[in-house]
Amino acid sequence: MYVAPLGVCAMAYTIGVNGVGVLVNLGELMACVYLTWPPSWVVCLGLIAKFSGFSIFKFLRYITEDCWSCSGTSSSETALPA
Repeated sequence: MYVAPLGVCAMAYTIGVNGVGVLVNLGELMACVYLTWPPSWVVCLGLIAKFSGFSIFKFLRYITEDCWSCSGTSSSETALPA
């Protein structure tokens, strides 16, 4: 969280030097990441749930808010208790 301003500066520099077109590549990467996370959750956690004897969908409903918080900030620090 403390070094987030450095990321903003790095993005500003990259866009300033290479143009706005780099955001297209970043958008494609973000789309790939957000499209592959849910299936990987269902497959990986589904196998664990099957062998452990609980419902994956009930578990995902329970942790959805934390998962979105972590993925939105790219850090698990926001979901962990202080």
